[in-house]
Amino acid sequence: MVRQNKSVLNSRCRILIGFQVILFIYMAAGIIAGKTRVLNDKGAAGLSSLLINIVLPCMIFGAFTNKETSGMWAEMGTIILCAIFGQALCVGCSFIFFRKVPDGKREILRYGTMTSNFSFLGLPSCQEYYGAEGYLLASVTQIVYRVITWTLGVRTVAKGNDEESGSPALKLVKHPCMIALYLGIIYMLLPFDAPSFIISGIKGLGSCSTPLCMIYVGYVMANVKWNVKDIGILAFYSVLRLILMPAAVFIVLYLLRLEPIVIAVTVLQTAMPAPSTSAVFAGKYGKDAGFAGQMVFMSTALSLLTVPAVVSIINSLLF
Repeated sequence: MVRQNKSVLNSRCRILIGFQVILFIYMAAGIIAGKTRVLNDKGAAGLSSLLINIVLPCMIFGAFTNKETSGMWAEMGTIILCAIFGQALCVGCSFIFFRKVPDGKREILRYGTMTSNFSFLGLPSCQEYYGAEGYLLASVTQIVYRVITWTLGVRTVAKGNDEESGSPALKLVKHPCMIALYLGIIYMLLPFDAPSFIISGIKGLGSCSTPLCMIYVGYVMANVKWNVKDIGILAFYSVLRLILMPAAVFIVLYLLRLEPIVIAVTVLQTAMPAPSTSAVFAGKYGKDAGFAGQMVFMSTALSLLTVPAVVSIINSLLF
């Protein structure tokens, strides 16, 4: 049974606000870079590509290089089932709500409900709050989250657009983050360790993920043009995304008496804000990209307050 040391958890609870302030500083740097045009659309696209193809894969692979966590197979299997449940709940909510929202915005809200910023913010958050064990488990859940993103998620945003083509399954299998996951699991099974300087180099690249991800998110937020008419529906979305769905997932998993670390990671991943890819997909498939940017901005800004609260409640009830 994997349990966190209470003194360690208490220490992490005391720095929750500090971590959120650090995230805000990184995000503010992205906003400033966007407003001053230090970072333009081409540069942001390059930064996103760098994150997806190199930095995040290194971060995911690095989670599997700690052989002390190699005995967590039961927890990894359990958290995949928990992630499937969490995603099923999110997908259900995405179709229950927002039915009266106009076309072009409804698809964006549904996409932002069924998926979240599970990589750019979820992985770093799980690592910060729950250490190597939490990060390893969060990396495993990438399987479930990416299946939803590249199948149902993309098809939801692309509804009514003939541009969507290609095999979602092939895109999923070939995704760099998924390849890093496969290689990480293989490495964990190997009876030997790679040279320490190689592992250190990979982890070093992965450690860049948090500031670079937040700078990218900040850039997206810097280019948002607000429409006050949308604030009401976006506020409801943010409450659903950041509070109601994580609360529902927590209640069910808590009643099932699962491992605390499994519950904590699943709930924290569910509590992440709208994915930064919302605006990208909205623009690509002819939906309201400005509305998508507002959704990312509002939910991300509010998550700086809600995530520490969620983690504090989780820790007080589970550990």
